[in-house]
Amino acid sequence: MKIVRSTKCSLQFATDRKKTQLRLFLVEYVRVVNLYIDLFWFDTPENNNKLVKVVLDKVEGTWLAYNAKVCAARQALGIVKGTKASHVERRKERKRFKSTPKKPRLRRLEAHLSSLCAKLIIPKRKSSFDTWLHFSKIGNKTIIDIPIKFHSPYFELAEIGTRCKQFIITEEYIQIPFRINVAPKLLPTGCIGIDTGMNALASTSTGEQFGTEMKDKIERVKRCQHGSKGQKRARRALRQYIDQTVNKIMAIDGLTLVVVEKLEGITKNTRNPKRRLGKNMRCSIGTWNVAYWLKRLEMACERNRVSFRRVAAYNTSRTCPVCDHCNKKNRQGLSFVCRNCGYADNSDIAASKTILNRYFKFGDGAGLIDRRKDCGSRILPDSLSGQQDIAAQQRDEVKFTESK
Repeated sequence: MKIVRSTKCSLQFATDRKKTQLRLFLVEYVRVVNLYIDLFWFDTPENNNKLVKVVLDKVEGTWLAYNAKVCAARQALGIVKGTKASHVERRKERKRFKSTPKKPRLRRLEAHLSSLCAKLIIPKRKSSFDTWLHFSKIGNKTIIDIPIKFHSPYFELAEIGTRCKQFIITEEYIQIPFRINVAPKLLPTGCIGIDTGMNALASTSTGEQFGTEMKDKIERVKRCQHGSKGQKRARRALRQYIDQTVNKIMAIDGLTLVVVEKLEGITKNTRNPKRRLGKNMRCSIGTWNVAYWLKRLEMACERNRVSFRRVAAYNTSRTCPVCDHCNKKNRQGLSFVCRNCGYADNSDIAASKTILNRYFKFGDGAGLIDRRKDCGSRILPDSLSGQQDIAAQQRDEVKFTESK
């Protein structure tokens, strides 16, 4: 199996003139991409091969060259197809959903360029920079050369993968993708559930908690003035801390499957008068960066041959992992005490065990033997969880006997 992973390298501008040239190009490029999105929204080409000169010439009034327009059209087509595909998937999950998707817009100064317009040139003489990012054939007889210095993640990916010919370019950095060959996924012999939170970024069903300093990182971002350099540094430190937490989880011995909860629409209706949250809490949720955390965890699982699954997040923090009793009073802050069977534990750890139980009951692991890692949870044979596990084990034994 082949996966694509990328790394970022910061751009080193020798003069302000080069920086201004790059910004003018990105502004015009994004404008053209949005024009192609308007063109492809109602008349979507099948693939990139349909983007012939007749189609590209429908967008006029731009100084971009033909090669740059090809890259812009391909990026616009990818945005349109991705938006429609994600809308179809959401329609399958929720019946009461909007019948037509909303037309997307590219608002970031971000260009997806291929070797038609950009390439890396290694200097012949030794210098303090590793390579040059060379822009050509972008229009208006503009040629831009920007020096780049690689870092350790680039060399790690270069050893195990092959560098692609596409680049993602912004005002501050260049993103270089690599194509990596990955072996098939491991058998699900060591499974853990992970509950995502603010006090601890990851609480596992094994009873461990990772990222316990997450709340301090969030508060650091909130203390900074919005848009300041200090806030940007704090956000980078937050993302770096998330990456370190992901690496610690991947270092768990015998890990082969990770189960998390689907966290979508966290900020939805937070301003609704019926369930309105305070300004401080809304700011904390916005700084939490849950999407980045789940994305990095999924990417790490793919690279390490670990399966990644999601389950519904409904009432996971209120349901007992032993007897499946759901009650709002089961959870009191950071403590969890079941009102039915008396099971007591940390609320986040109890939620992670419930997430793992839910996967073995209702997920695609319902027909498998319960191969969760020994997390010390008191799963009683008489409980619903114990009966589900025994039934799954009996089904596997019957299948194994019939195969013989």
